Amino acid sequence: MHQSPSALRERPTRSVDGEPGTVLPVGLRTARRESAAARAAVIPRPGSHRATRRRGGFLLSEFFAVAETDVSAELLDRGPGRRYESVSTTSLTDLTMALLLAAIEGRNLNGAVDRMALDGFVVEGPLHGPWLTRLPDALRDPLAGADGDDLRLYAARWLGAVELAHADGRAMTTLLGDLAALARSAQSRGDSLYLWTSL
Repeated sequence: MHQSPSALRERPTRSVDGEPGTVLPVGLRTARRESAAARAAVIPRPGSHRATRRRGGFLLSEFFAVAETDVSAELLDRGPGRRYESVSTTSLTDLTMALLLAAIEGRNLNGAVDRMALDGFVVEGPLHGPWLTRLPDALRDPLAGADGDDLRLYAARWLGAVELAHADGRAMTTLLGDLAALARSAQSRGDSLYLWTSL
């Protein structure tokens, strides 16, 4: 996918230890992860508290909810493990979640990657991963309030993205249901949603 110059700039932020740092450029992050994801189908698995580490050819993806004050370097390195309620899947990235937010809001999917910083996606991690993405509340809250009809509509729009052309529609709709339940739990506690990914 073509990256605009704005998508390749580093953005200042705070590291997970509270020290000044930088967010990896969107182009560098997504290029590496999308190349790994291209080798594997998007295969959501049932929610689990355990991450299966580094299965060959798969990008591991774990969604979980946690208070921002509980985010640590260990969490970035190891992922949520059994400590937090989570939804485990493979081959989903911050880019695919940006596409989901655009689908929920009824926006054009083509510009989703260019809007990631503006939409509130904050990513930490070294160039080769693992990565920890704070998903914006603008994604958490509509998922928390979605009913079955909403989720089917969101899934239909989301699957219209060229990046998801080979995804299993039924599995992705089921995954959205799992993410909606996680979002409701997070919202009720005032926690943020995070996505941990590892090659």
